[in-house]
Amino acid sequence: MPSQPVHQDDVRPTTAGTSRPRVAIIIDDMGHHLELGNQLLDLDLNLTFAFLPDAPFTAQQAAAAFAKGREILLHLPMEPGSTAWNPGKSALYVRDTPDLIREKMARMFAAVPQATGANNHMGSRFTTDGAAMRVVLATLKDRSFFFIDSYTARGSLGLAMARQLAVPAARRNIFLDNVHDIGTICRQIEELVVIAEKKGAAIAIGHPNRATLKALTECEERLRATVEIVNARQLAD
Repeated sequence: MPSQPVHQDDVRPTTAGTSRPRVAIIIDDMGHHLELGNQLLDLDLNLTFAFLPDAPFTAQQAAAAFAKGREILLHLPMEPGSTAWNPGKSALYVRDTPDLIREKMARMFAAVPQATGANNHMGSRFTTDGAAMRVVLATLKDRSFFFIDSYTARGSLGLAMARQLAVPAARRNIFLDNVHDIGTICRQIEELVVIAEKKGAAIAIGHPNRATLKALTECEERLRATVEIVNARQLAD
């Protein structure tokens, strides 16, 4: 479940050009749930997996995802808007110096060496700070990473600043599982399809929980019939 209040009404225009609309489905918070994570990895869907650098099963499951040919993201923990939320011990904070941000990110890269892109974990405070985000995005650019803005705050500068720095990027359109209910998640998947049909492409984020696993299993045929499920990188420009 998302770690902060989120907004689902922003739709970033994306480029059409395939015979069917394209969607990327990112599973965030990977590495904390052994059984659920493995079951999600076993789904015959082209999911993108975002791994937390300090999670206990990240090394094992990221290696398994890589072996299956899945796109892997570094799930960058960032300062939330409220101290009620704990982003994790290695999180990036606005108060961090540029050198400290780069040092923390270097350790995160080492923890998820299979990653080719990144998205933010929490970050409602951090992603609205231009100076802090510039350091992060410049560091991602140095590694030829792309960035997906999880868009946990309306004031996020992630997408706009990535474009300024010529970092391939995109923004999340919808969260699937704010509510851990199979029917609700299936309706969110239907909304994802509607957005993709309207815009040509769309990005959803879900999380390792049983309702999401079940909903993706039950809605697999609907997804296959109506959209092309692609890697997140393919929607970052």
